[in-house]
Amino acid sequence: METELKTRNASPNERRPWAVLVFFLVFIGCIAGSWAWFNLGQPARTTGYWLEARSNVPNYTFKPEPIGEGTMEILGTTNLFNGIFTGESKEDIGVFLANWHAGDGQRLAATQHTPDLCWVGVGWTPKNVGQPENIVLSFEGRDVSFECRAFKSPDSSANQLVVWCTLIGGRVVPEAARFSSTSNVTKWNYLVFRGKRFLANAWRELKQRSATKGDKQFVRCSVTLQGDWTESVKQLQAFAPRWLKLSDLPARSS
Repeated sequence: METELKTRNASPNERRPWAVLVFFLVFIGCIAGSWAWFNLGQPARTTGYWLEARSNVPNYTFKPEPIGEGTMEILGTTNLFNGIFTGESKEDIGVFLANWHAGDGQRLAATQHTPDLCWVGVGWTPKNVGQPENIVLSFEGRDVSFECRAFKSPDSSANQLVVWCTLIGGRVVPEAARFSSTSNVTKWNYLVFRGKRFLANAWRELKQRSATKGDKQFVRCSVTLQGDWTESVKQLQAFAPRWLKLSDLPARSS
C-alpha cells in the first residue's frame, strides 16, 4: 500500500506574526544603527564659534523691525535680532540673527530657512552680477566663510547683495545646494529645489556623521547694490565685525 505524504502550507494568519516580528526587528535595527552612526566612535569636536549681535554700532542708527508670530512659529525660535542699520551717508544695511539653543526649536530650521529658499519663495529673483558664491568676514583675526548672493526685488526696483552664515554646534555649515541664477523662478522649480536641498543636506550630514544637534545660529547681512558688487562686499566686510562679536563656543560632549 502506497503511503501518501501530504504537506500543509501555512495560512496567512500563521505567517503574519513572523512577518511583524521581522519588520519590528529591522525597524529597531535601523534606529539603533542611526544612533550609533552619529554618536559612537566620533572624533572629539573642536571648539566652535558663537556670534553675538550689537545694537549699538558707531556711526550707524539701528531701527528694529518686528517679526510676525507666524514667521516666528515657522522659524521655531524667539531668539531673534532683526532690523536695519542706517549709516551717516544714509545707506541701509539689513541684519538678521537667530539662535536655536540645543534642544530648542526645529532641528533643521537653521539650514532650511536661508535666502536661497525664503527670499526666492516670496518673489526675489537670484541674479549673477559677477559676485562670488562665498566671501570671508574677519573677526579680530579669525576668518569665517559666508555665503554670498545677489537678488532682484519682487518689484524689480533694486538689487540686494546678501551674505549669510549657518553655524551648527559652532561649525560653519556651507550650503548643500544653491538656486541657480539661470533657472526660471517657477512654482515647480522652487518645489523641486526645496526637495533637492533637503536631500542634499541630509546626505551631507549622513556622510559627515554630524547630526544637526547642538546650538545653532543663522546670521544675515544685506545691502542695496550700487554699481559694482565689490564695493558692496567691502562695505559688508567692514560692517559685520562692528555689528557681530565672535566668541568661542565650548565643545559639548555628544
